[in-house]
Amino acid sequence: MADGDTVTVVAGDGLEYRVRLIGIDTPESVNTDEAKNNEYGLMASEHTKNILDGTKELYLEYDKEDIDKYGRLLAYVWLSKDQSSINNMLNARILSDGYAIDMGYEPNDKYAKEFKAIRNEANKNCRGLWAYDEYRALVGEEK
Repeated sequence: MADGDTVTVVAGDGLEYRVRLIGIDTPESVNTDEAKNNEYGLMASEHTKNILDGTKELYLEYDKEDIDKYGRLLAYVWLSKDQSSINNMLNARILSDGYAIDMGYEPNDKYAKEFKAIRNEANKNCRGLWAYDEYRALVGEEK
């Protein structure tokens, strides 16, 4: 795992791939510019690790572009084969729990409306990082 919005997976071919979660952005925790890293990034990273702890299989869904300029796969990561509920998607779960903001990455915007609503709900209910005024200031959002 790299940080709260980038995970490393081992695919069926036995190779490791870095996967950037489409549509969300967590605070920095492992940026090479250490001045960008902060405690909220560490908290978001730990939260993502906790969600994935014990997970044996993930299911990747791609949008219009599948690789970013850093060579990472761009994907919506499902925690189960059941994709009937957005609550089974890692990207949405991190947003819902309050550890990320929604971030559009055109042209990959399949779930943009849903992500915005999920983020607003987490913010309104002060879930996760939204409980900290300093985090709100960091992302430019007040109560």
